[in-house]
Amino acid sequence: MANRHAKSSLAPYALLHSSKLKTNLRDYLGARQDLEQLVGQYPESELSGRACLSLADATMKAGLWEEAGRLYSKVYHIGRSLQSQIESALGAGRCSYEQKDYENTIKWLTRYFDLAGDNKNVNLYSACFLLGKCYMALGKTQQANDAFEAALGGPAGLLAGKEYIDVISALVDAKILQDDFIEALATLESASSRHFSSEEESTAILLLKSRVLRTMGLTDEAIAALGDRAQYALDTQVKAAITLEMSKCYVAKGNLELARNDLFAILMLVEPGPLAHEIALELADVCLKLGYSSQTVTICQQLLDLGPSVEIKKKALNTLAAAYRHQKNYDMAALALLGKWNESKATQENVTFDSPPAIDQPLSEDKQNSIKQDS
Repeated sequence: MANRHAKSSLAPYALLHSSKLKTNLRDYLGARQDLEQLVGQYPESELSGRACLSLADATMKAGLWEEAGRLYSKVYHIGRSLQSQIESALGAGRCSYEQKDYENTIKWLTRYFDLAGDNKNVNLYSACFLLGKCYMALGKTQQANDAFEAALGGPAGLLAGKEYIDVISALVDAKILQDDFIEALATLESASSRHFSSEEESTAILLLKSRVLRTMGLTDEAIAALGDRAQYALDTQVKAAITLEMSKCYVAKGNLELARNDLFAILMLVEPGPLAHEIALELADVCLKLGYSSQTVTICQQLLDLGPSVEIKKKALNTLAAAYRHQKNYDMAALALLGKWNESKATQENVTFDSPPAIDQPLSEDKQNSIKQDS
């Protein structure tokens, strides 16, 4: 309608409605086109101000962080209403964070807090969490700790599910970095009394408690806390996460073979994704500690081929380089540190993960199983 009746007073409304439908369908690029047309052709419309902010929102959802940040900044400085400034300041902060511009994120979030005041809604506490992550990235642990505690300071139930677990996890990380283990455990004790809607959420608190105890050197207590939860876990991913943490406890106690066996077993069951990558990395590290350098090389190469996160990739490359050094293959070790792990594939057999052989040798091909590729 908007294109057929461009001069109609209803055309801006049609474009806005169309953009909302496309946003609901996650067609953010299509929504942007409608909103750009609305803003460009009908700048005097009463919908223009709202459309500018919606355009910034759609641009952010499309992953165009830099452009979205510019749009939010424009809306903020136009200042058509207090609410538009509040929303645009928060949006600009989120875009800056995605671009890893943490100082600029803090600047925008500060503007957001100044404008939003003490309006207790989920955006306020999500912004506190984002602020804490910025401070953590900048190495300002105490400020991060304060921001995370503020994020948890809202009414009960305001932060729910994954976001609540993410904040608790980040706060515990900050307290561990400050060697404030007692406070970390107290935080987890308080969180454990909360009603969780899923096995995954309640298990996340248990795993954090085990990690704190393990970091304190109380490995037996960590193992006792985990108990036999993995055996009775209904969800495969939950079972895998508990097994990974238990394996780290075994490593801390020097039970490397037990850790290796458990990691191999759970690697066959876990779904593709970050958890599978973390398990593979831990397995590679255990194999390296046991002197199984060929297995370590195989595991690291397959893990790197899956395109893991930057952090996992960096650790895998370091482990791969260490395995090559163990084999006195210093040229390949240097290439691994340069991120060129594929250089060795032309000269190595294409093998996959399997149950651990008795000696350090390429894994057998007649029982092949591998980390599943991300779909």
